[in-house]
Amino acid sequence: MNDTRLEKILGKDISDIKAQFNFELKENNFSKNDFALVFHSNESYINEPFYNMFYNHISIITNKKDKVQSITIHFREIIDYSFFNSFIENYGEPNSIQVIENRKRISKTTIKDEFGRASQTLTKNIFDLREGTFEEKPLHIIWQKSNFQIKVFLRHEQNISEITFSNTLNEN
Repeated sequence: MNDTRLEKILGKDISDIKAQFNFELKENNFSKNDFALVFHSNESYINEPFYNMFYNHISIITNKKDKVQSITIHFREIIDYSFFNSFIENYGEPNSIQVIENRKRISKTTIKDEFGRASQTLTKNIFDLREGTFEEKPLHIIWQKSNFQIKVFLRHEQNISEITFSNTLNEN
């Protein structure tokens, strides 16, 4: 799937696009009242390139009619400047680059397993967002196009990134 223009998959039937991936997609159904989504993701670890960076997980959300609404690619590292510039070449300058400022920790809780060892740490922070640059380690980078949106979510402290392509056309 290297350098595939994922926005071209948005709105397509999931059965038509499964062959484009080099791995199996598992289906999970979620529904609540009139709202239903199907979540497709890989069960095993992926090591596939996308813009010369390797990702380990992909999530695809479809609507009730099996049309792709969003695709999220999960990376085990922060996207680099080369990756960012490749996106600019394909999609133009982003509409927004949001940088965290005025971070304040509200609470921090450590959950222990049955042996008393720390198994998970939960931290609650509040912060403001302002427009910034890629060099300032942004939280979000957003491209808004006429019929789709690209949102890059960068978790610098965890060294992971996610890129979501979303359909902005209303296709219940």
